[in-house]
Amino acid sequence: MIIYQFLQRGEYHVDFCEDFKVVLPLGEHKLVCAALDECSMGQDSHFAATLGAKLLRKAVQEYHYQALYQLRAAPLPLPAELRLLVASVFQGFRDMSNQLLLTTTELLTTLVVLLLDTARREAVLLALGLAAVAVNGELIRFERLNRPDYLAYHLGEDFDTWYAR
Repeated sequence: MIIYQFLQRGEYHVDFCEDFKVVLPLGEHKLVCAALDECSMGQDSHFAATLGAKLLRKAVQEYHYQALYQLRAAPLPLPAELRLLVASVFQGFRDMSNQLLLTTTELLTTLVVLLLDTARREAVLLALGLAAVAVNGELIRFERLNRPDYLAYHLGEDFDTWYAR
């Protein structure tokens, strides 16, 4: 599979690119693809986008290590695997918020994560914040009436309760 990747500094990103992308294998026939975008309401939100990408990379690496040492009777379904990755990112944001005394506005970033199984031609997608995704030529906007729902807004909540919503 050929994956074309492109990242460009935005028109309003004066000093440097404030966005981040991640494309990583998750097993033999699976890919994790993510886009993280700064938030204009955020303070130094390029930091949140970069932190989120680093936390997602860490989650994928830990998933690989756990898969080596844990025998599973059957592979997890894609939604369950995505949930595990997002739970790790969620906990990482929570930990960094506490360790660095970060405010909610310092952790605002759009996070779009796609988990793709190339063998079964299936995918699951999670979009948090203000995002647009093209699926089979159809553009889907995640705007929530221009009131984005960022991950940072929920760090004080129980992950399972939040994710179930």
